Amino acid sequence: MDHVLQNEPCALCLRALPLIDSHFLPAGLYRRLRTPNEKNQNPILTSRDRAVQIGFQMAEPLLCRGCDGLIGKRGEAYVLPRIRQDSTFPFLDQLRVALEVYRSREWNIYSGDAVGFDMEKIAYFGLSLLWRAAVHTWTMVDGKTTSVALEDNYKEDLRRYLLGETELPKNCFVVVTIATDWASQNACFVPNRIKDAPITAFGLMTKGLYFRIFFGEDVPKELQQICCVSGERKLLFTRDCEDGLIETWRKLMENSRPVGSLAKSLPQRAA
Repeated sequence: MDHVLQNEPCALCLRALPLIDSHFLPAGLYRRLRTPNEKNQNPILTSRDRAVQIGFQMAEPLLCRGCDGLIGKRGEAYVLPRIRQDSTFPFLDQLRVALEVYRSREWNIYSGDAVGFDMEKIAYFGLSLLWRAAVHTWTMVDGKTTSVALEDNYKEDLRRYLLGETELPKNCFVVVTIATDWASQNACFVPNRIKDAPITAFGLMTKGLYFRIFFGEDVPKELQQICCVSGERKLLFTRDCEDGLIETWRKLMENSRPVGSLAKSLPQRAA
């Protein structure tokens, strides 16, 4: 049952309305992270100091019911059935029979329009996750919090875009990659700042769908051109993302320790 706060400002429409427990990561994404054939079907959740296999979901009063449904309709309803499922990956499966714009040993490039993907809805999905990370501080499974720092003007631009008042902000560029490796297709990372980027940039992974999101007037032209919405051909990429995933996982696990049933099933790290 939803935890409802009466007459609080909705973070999206800004009206004082009853707020429901809105998910940071969509409930449908959590369901797709479960392993139905295992005794413990829950995903492994990793924070800065612990890893635990549990059904915990980050959900707190943030949106009114109408805005929560709007975000679901405009992005999640299209994306979630097409990311990696138990045995299929509809996004990637469709690309396997499509003609690429460019092919190399490491990655391929496709025109989203030519393939038949709704690139606007894909970008909307990724931007909705980033916006939620920027406008609220979320409590993680270990009781600590997570969020991202984003300039107020960018947050307001995204809010109006997600609400449907404007088109994609002119200084926002979304680059989408479909991961070809198994590890990335079965992992999810919340939005994080790309620290080594010379511009404002964020990355996030949702079961094989990898987003890089850039902000600013100084975004290089080559990145602007490959934006999946405002770029001329609405491009998207496929490549093996495992190396980057492993590096992200390694950094997480430096101080994270398994707890609960997970501690019994994983080898203990030497002191």
